[in-house]
Amino acid sequence: LLSQIGQSGTSIGSNVLYSVVKTEERITALAIRSVISGLAAIIATLSATSLFNLIKNTFGTELFGMTVYAQQILAFIAVVISIPYIIYLFSKPVRALKSPSIE
Repeated sequence: LLSQIGQSGTSIGSNVLYSVVKTEERITALAIRSVISGLAAIIATLSATSLFNLIKNTFGTELFGMTVYAQQILAFIAVVISIPYIIYLFSKPVRALKSPSIE
């Protein structure tokens, strides 16, 4: 379920790209978007690994007597980061996009 929610956000980004970018420039725009997404994934993975190692070495892997695994810590961090972003998105008024021209 959560995976599909994430995919819907990706789909919305692609649809906006199709609406905004000229037909001749769509391939380039999609390539740039894919490169940026790939780099963001690599940077997120490397930073999350470093962050988890820092947390593990500083605080250990136990919280209230229970073992805490990397996935749980990273999921918690993702939720903490996502909540302000979602609040920001819903606080902005919705702008109507121009209807795409069919060529």
